[in-house]
Amino acid sequence: MRPCISLKMIYFQGKMHKVSFRKEINLFNQYYKLIDNVFEGKNNDLAIEAHKRLLTTDRYVKRIYKLNTKIRNFPMKPPSKRINKRISRKALQSQKRDIRNLEEFTEYFYYTSHRFIKIFRDLPQIGNIKKAGILRVRNNLLEHSDRKDSRILINSFSCGGMNGPVIKGPRYSHQINLHRDLGVYLNAVELKQILKTKLNYAITELKLKDEKKPKKIPRITTKRFTVVGKNRSS
Repeated sequence: MRPCISLKMIYFQGKMHKVSFRKEINLFNQYYKLIDNVFEGKNNDLAIEAHKRLLTTDRYVKRIYKLNTKIRNFPMKPPSKRINKRISRKALQSQKRDIRNLEEFTEYFYYTSHRFIKIFRDLPQIGNIKKAGILRVRNNLLEHSDRKDSRILINSFSCGGMNGPVIKGPRYSHQINLHRDLGVYLNAVELKQILKTKLNYAITELKLKDEKKPKKIPRITTKRFTVVGKNRSS
């Protein structure tokens, strides 16, 4: 019987928390070795792509954290009236560039992690994953925002918050509670919890199957060695 996943949303208070998938990547490596042994490489190609997407998701989360922290710490007011206008203009241009990059990284994060979930749920002993913030954001706010059940077409993006960048945060009043994006960090933490639950369950089940699987007896071959001696003349 599969465990029921109960996800609790964690709202970061006081400061932004850096999210990492390092532990989940290590769990996935254990899982990969087991499915390779139990299914004799039949699911390796799919698992290798899933591993690649998970690594990419981890890299994007780290880039997002770095840029979002930089934007959050950007001074809203100049430190003094005598500040060099040229320096201030360069700083503003740099911030605009950072916001553009952050928006791109955020969208890449959702597309990459969505692809990972789509592959991951087709692997042995994993099962379906329907309710996840990443799926909601990618499907309703990015890829299929023009569908009837969404229609959130406003082109907006917010960043600098403690829960990370938000896709289509500012929006029209009648859509304020429709398919809300809680932030990259919260969606990433939710994915971490899903991975931890799914992988631990799958590893336990696969270990049982691996133990029941008949072990292959290694074939012992005997080799004949020919010793060639040289005749020595006295």
